[in-house]
Amino acid sequence: MPLAEPVEAKYPSIIERIHRKVYKMRPLNAILIDDDSRFSQTFKDLAKGLFEVTIAHNSKTGFKQIEKNHYDVVFLDYKLKEEITGLDVLKEIRRTHPDLPVIMITEYENIDLAVEAMRLGAFDFTTKKPDIKNLRVRLENMLQQDNWRLLCRIKDEMLYGEVIYKSPAMAEIMNQIQQVAPTDYSVLLIGESGSGKNVLAHAIHRCSPRANREFVEVNCSTLAPELFESTIFGHRKGAFTNAFEDKRGLMEMANRGTLFLDEIAAMPLASQAKVLTALEDKTFFPVGAKEVQTSDFRIIVATNAKLEDEIEKKNFRNDLFYRLNVFKIKIPPLRERPEDIIPLAEYFLKKETYPHIKTISDAVKKKLLSYHWPGNVRELRNVIQSSLIFCQGDELDRIVPDAALPEGLNYSHFQELYQLPYETAKNQIVDHFQQLYFTNLLKVHADNISAAAEAAQINRTTLYRIMKELGLEGYKKSD
Repeated sequence: MPLAEPVEAKYPSIIERIHRKVYKMRPLNAILIDDDSRFSQTFKDLAKGLFEVTIAHNSKTGFKQIEKNHYDVVFLDYKLKEEITGLDVLKEIRRTHPDLPVIMITEYENIDLAVEAMRLGAFDFTTKKPDIKNLRVRLENMLQQDNWRLLCRIKDEMLYGEVIYKSPAMAEIMNQIQQVAPTDYSVLLIGESGSGKNVLAHAIHRCSPRANREFVEVNCSTLAPELFESTIFGHRKGAFTNAFEDKRGLMEMANRGTLFLDEIAAMPLASQAKVLTALEDKTFFPVGAKEVQTSDFRIIVATNAKLEDEIEKKNFRNDLFYRLNVFKIKIPPLRERPEDIIPLAEYFLKKETYPHIKTISDAVKKKLLSYHWPGNVRELRNVIQSSLIFCQGDELDRIVPDAALPEGLNYSHFQELYQLPYETAKNQIVDHFQQLYFTNLLKVHADNISAAAEAAQINRTTLYRIMKELGLEGYKKSD
């Protein structure tokens, strides 16, 4: 997904419903994937007037039809005469077409199977004696809700951006997001500052059943400890000085939606037990309140710190960590996924209000690819934005002096480092220096390990270890 796609290309089936108001029309487009020819014809006859049914007698044909055509619903037999089951087909449809409703069909009623199908994202589950009219009514209601869901997703993407990637590492992360988004599992996002944790949190929300509800976020490091509980839980009038009226907390605002807590390591220790209780029971007390408040929210948290170290330092509760660490996604820094640099740069170029600038020159691409990006995606975006101002032609052909990508950390990155804890900032600088130093050392000595180790006044074993830690294993292992 190197560049942003038009909304119509990304959500064709829902867009078509909105344009055609298909939920008010007869019939709806459906595909039945079932290898039983007799039942398939019977089903098509039963559905006449309510659904226009296309029949696929195996999953391979079904997938091809779904890719070629826009369907409002898939009817899927559980017991296919193939190596895969209907549940396997369901998983693949949910992965490739998350907005396409799937109704599972089976010979006999099976509660366990129905529960599993619904858990995997099926819209409904029925036997081979289906109540077609009832299914139609329920489906119409869902299609109308989908329209609102789409509008929320479009708004979210416009405000917070898309996940742009080409690297295998990010492709795997997007696969993980597709797996976890339909659930209510807590998600822990780990990554350096500027690596895209916020964008991924929004992506999880957009792919979830809560997409048409609120996405409520806060950066814990920006909240003073004495205001943290009032912000998260809310407060009642008179609870403290200047509490002149009742105030809703973020947990209440995120009811039936998603609550995103960024920089979770900065959460005040004194408030962590209350947050844990709220996560466990979905209940909490606003500051100054005597009555309990409930909220059905999904929690996503992010950090650039190692929470295990914070636990050891007694700054973070062990039980809260385990409650949050249900599904962990580690986001690699931009320097470890260079395949994403140019697609991201082109995306940022397209997003800016400089329509005359359409491409990036080869010289600038080369410079972008050679830089270490300590500020990650955020720094890349800032560089593109700053450089566009000074371009006259239809090509981004220069990097302005203030964003000249020096061989070390630039001024803007130091400004970001000042906002981090001392140890975190120091480690980022040291990591960056190590990468530059040893990359340059090996280049100077033409990948001769002995010569490079001697110049650095370290032994060969140490140099090999550092190379492995920095991802430089590709250099020659012999002289």
